[in-house]
Amino acid sequence: MLDLYTEQYYSLDDVGTRMWELFKVHGNVDTVIQHLLDIYNVEEEDLRRDLAGLIDKLAAAKLITTEV
Repeated sequence: MLDLYTEQYYSLDDVGTRMWELFKVHGNVDTVIQHLLDIYNVEEEDLRRDLAGLIDKLAAAKLITTEV
């Protein structure tokens, strides 16, 4: 990922990339979680925590905005 304002590059691992791709398509955390649970053998609580962490990091870097 490239921040066009700062010209700083960000990279994601395979799981982060999959999360990002699903989020771009679905735009809904619960839908993304359901798709990821079908792909990965992981507890839903862990997956939600990891996805929330990714969203927080992307928001902190101002690569995305979040709505409450």
